[in-house]
Amino acid sequence: LDLQQGQLQIALYNDSDTRIVDLKGTDNAPNASLRVFYGENGQVYMDLASLPKLSQDQQYQLWGIVDGKPIDAGVFNPSNGFQSMKTIEGAVAFAVTIEPTGGSKSPSLETMVVIGEVG
Repeated sequence: LDLQQGQLQIALYNDSDTRIVDLKGTDNAPNASLRVFYGENGQVYMDLASLPKLSQDQQYQLWGIVDGKPIDAGVFNPSNGFQSMKTIEGAVAFAVTIEPTGGSKSPSLETMVVIGEVG
């Protein structure tokens, strides 16, 4: 985590408009967890906590759930730590699935590893 990322993370924690969403493991990965920082303007940041290791042809993909539909928030690798994702407005939940490298147009629900509702 570099200094700039650290300062941004502290600012997000201290911003009363930022909602912190803790995503908990599913049956596929009961010990998995991840934290999303969701800003009032739809900004999405995430801080990786604990996700299972993937094969080289797979990537994690974050999804925002808006009006019952999954919206792509971007693909990521667990080693990246705190990072900015795509902006999504109106999300009521976030989930992470395992997808082929480069991501998918729609989530593979059978590979969902974490999910959490926006409080």
